[in-house]
Amino acid sequence: MSTIIDLGKLRFQFRGSYNAATQYEFNDVVLHGGNAYCFINATAAIGQIPTLTAYWAQMVPGLNARGTYNNGTAYQVNDLVALGANIYRCIAATTGNTPPNATYWEVLIQGLAPRGAYSGATAYVVNDVVLHGGVVYRCIANSTGNEPPNTTYWEVLVSGYNPRNAWAASTAYKRGDAVVHLGQSYRALSNHTSTASFYTDFVTNGHWERFAAGSQIRGAYVNATEYFKGDIVTTGTAPNLNQYINLQDHIANGSAIDAATEISNWQLLIAGTYTSSVADRQAAFFYANCT
Repeated sequence: MSTIIDLGKLRFQFRGSYNAATQYEFNDVVLHGGNAYCFINATAAIGQIPTLTAYWAQMVPGLNARGTYNNGTAYQVNDLVALGANIYRCIAATTGNTPPNATYWEVLIQGLAPRGAYSGATAYVVNDVVLHGGVVYRCIANSTGNEPPNTTYWEVLVSGYNPRNAWAASTAYKRGDAVVHLGQSYRALSNHTSTASFYTDFVTNGHWERFAAGSQIRGAYVNATEYFKGDIVTTGTAPNLNQYINLQDHIANGSAIDAATEISNWQLLIAGTYTSSVADRQAAFFYANCT
């Protein structure tokens, strides 16, 4: 008795991209998620996805570029997507699991995506780069509305300065903003809205750091005044004025500089002959900056 042999089944038959509604038979070859698979089960079947090893064997591993990530798209192993500045490879079939979810995606190519000034309404993804205040930040976790320098979502890429001119009360400042106050320059260490007192923001709340010191002529010493390191004051009356330089940031707490509560905060520059001349002021300034 003769046997009929289907010669078409003695070779591989390419069937294009896998379709769950198509019946596949032994040695059919399909593309799925960038890979080529061969049907190996003796019984034809419908709806058995190529990753099921009882029905398919991987013939050729590959990568399948799928363009920009779409949350509604079903991705297969070895699909490639772009999101932000990165290219991700799918490592497990997924729909709706946004990279960089490590269960389903691995970073294939990493880059940086400049996004301009930070906006609280913008959805940022890993490796987006924004400017906020005087600082450049890199997004380290997908984020919307989480303002830098929130360290859960952002890391400092470049620390810099954003000139804001003279310090002002009731003003919103960002980390990296730079201001001038009484002849000295300061950089904001945190996002904050200033109070009515720079001393409170600087000394009490720690929102600022001094990065360029100087000396400011503050006139006659006055009790309960906010003084900053380098301030210069006078005591007495002309032509017998004394001139002092402040040694530390503090609020004056004495009716006179020689009071027990104040004397340690000041250093005498000129004793008894100061007349408020320009020459004396210049001498005091250079003395203060050279000691």
